[in-house]
Amino acid sequence: MQDSSPALTETALPGARVPSEPVLFRLSAMSRAVLMAMLLAMLLFATAQHMGGLFGKDPLFLDFNVFYMVGEYVWQGRVAETYDFGLFAPAQDAVNGPDQGFMPWTYPAQMNLFVALLALLPRWLAYFAFAAGSLAGFLWVLKRLAGVHFDAALVLVLPALMVTLLTGQNGMMTAALVGSYALLALRGTGSGSGSGSGTGSGSAGVPLGLMAIKPHLAVGLALHALMTGRWKVLAVSVAVTLASVAAATLAFGPGIWAVVAQSAQDSGAYLAEGRYPLFRMSSVYAGLRNSGASADLAFATQASVAALALGLVAALALRRWQPRRLLGVALLSSYAVSPYNYDYDLCALGMALALLLPDAARFAGGTGKIALAVCCWSACGLAVFGASVPGRFDSLMAALSMRGEFPSIATLGYLGAFGLLLCYAMKGERDARAGGY
Repeated sequence: MQDSSPALTETALPGARVPSEPVLFRLSAMSRAVLMAMLLAMLLFATAQHMGGLFGKDPLFLDFNVFYMVGEYVWQGRVAETYDFGLFAPAQDAVNGPDQGFMPWTYPAQMNLFVALLALLPRWLAYFAFAAGSLAGFLWVLKRLAGVHFDAALVLVLPALMVTLLTGQNGMMTAALVGSYALLALRGTGSGSGSGSGTGSGSAGVPLGLMAIKPHLAVGLALHALMTGRWKVLAVSVAVTLASVAAATLAFGPGIWAVVAQSAQDSGAYLAEGRYPLFRMSSVYAGLRNSGASADLAFATQASVAALALGLVAALALRRWQPRRLLGVALLSSYAVSPYNYDYDLCALGMALALLLPDAARFAGGTGKIALAVCCWSACGLAVFGASVPGRFDSLMAALSMRGEFPSIATLGYLGAFGLLLCYAMKGERDARAGGY
């Protein structure tokens, strides 16, 4: 029996309003206001921490502190030292105290240009500008992409947003970039019966190129652009990436790339030794390692999963899946490629949900909705907040600062969310091809 309710047309942006469109759930105006107030309160709380600490405690040393330190090193002409684990670890210890955990710096050299700008401001103001701007950009893109599904998409990734705000990480910023790619890629996709390369100017290549700061999280989107014949998008993306490489080379010298490469190699060894907080990662690699598997087995399995995820994107593009669903699966697949995938990175899951929730709202029953919520929250950092269930604030801060041992549920959560959303998308695509959706 076909669903007779009006549904989102395949030629429209996902955010388009359609009368009587089913939604997974909707918040009341009061609940939405409370949610926004909570996010604002967390932003102000974290800003206050960077102003000198709260409750008589020393200021926390979290991810944003590292961003700011690297920015200071840039202006001191010492940026190469941040890529040397043997030099940067003692520098962090001098600020944070010994045995408090080390946060390696492995970003491409382009990221140094950005954090250098942050270091021009007092740390608390730099944090506020960065976090508030990232949050605003995230919410704006998510609203445009999700439309009537905004409430559900936001709530389902709420733990990731909270982790990002508390640590000062860049998950909201990168989510806004991949979401912007999706928004721009959906413009001018033409007929709903196919993946559609569109006739746009290639502007979607700008956010794709800016993802050079975290290229491992954009592989599925690059493959999407390739498989759908978006040659202008790929050209713009390459141009943006090359421009950022040239800027970084001009600023730091060609030798910066050798230390970046060495840092990436050292990071791989660090990961293989289990020295990263695996319970905060959603990759198959992290899940296996945290369960006692060897590094070789975990890496081999991760490589297989990455190949399957990217192969899925290619296969669905060849089958000419409709643009919204194909983009949603490409986004999910992008975050299944790398073994290095943190809870804060899964702010971008909200963008995938924005694309795929129309199908989930139609096909998920009560049990399916609960299962999807549990999977999303498990993937997005629930383990971190589980550390504070007994009310131990220090345990929560230890988890956020990458110290301590906690159970790993993120991998199962992400795989479960991926499987459920893919199942609902397949049902939606089948109905669309049959003329029922």
